[in-house]
Amino acid sequence: MYCRTSVCSTPNTYFQAIQLNVSISGTYTFVSNSSMDTYGYLYYNTFDPNYPPVNIIILDDDGDGARQFQLTAHLQISTRYILVVTTFYQDITGSFTITATGMAPIGFSSINVSSNSSVVQSQYSSALNSDSTTYCRIGNCSSSQYYYYSAILIYFNTTGYYTISSQRTFILVVTTYSPNVLGTFSIISNGPGPIQFIIQQQ
Repeated sequence: MYCRTSVCSTPNTYFQAIQLNVSISGTYTFVSNSSMDTYGYLYYNTFDPNYPPVNIIILDDDGDGARQFQLTAHLQISTRYILVVTTFYQDITGSFTITATGMAPIGFSSINVSSNSSVVQSQYSSALNSDSTTYCRIGNCSSSQYYYYSAILIYFNTTGYYTISSQRTFILVVTTYSPNVLGTFSIISNGPGPIQFIIQQQ
């Protein structure tokens, strides 16, 4: 099981990951047939159920009608593709059939992927106040339209999908949509390891 739509405390949707074996490059269509309301995702190279948006090529819910998905994509030989079959609703199980049409027969190989790896949450809290540094966020602006901000250095100890990788330095800038606004804020990160937040003095 995994969290299909968003981060959740407990995985709630069943899925099946299927590796596609492509023998001839071309455009292929994949259609589901099931009594369930199916949802299909096509991934390039890898699929991580802890970070389902990563590596998505295409997704579909009811493209073939009758609550069945239809995915059409151009696939290349010597490239790894993963089809993830899941459901629109949570906690649903049942049988399904996938039909592929295209340049040549597609080989289907069920693969095991785990959604049990731990997710570490890191949190940083601070405030924008009258002592905070200001800058002109939107380009040319008058002295009455400067924006307070806080620059925070982020360190990573564990490589993974924070959408950025380890052993590199990143600076997160927190500011506001409207000028001259002050207030407290918190930053929460979720990923395979803790994140260290260090305020940067300007």
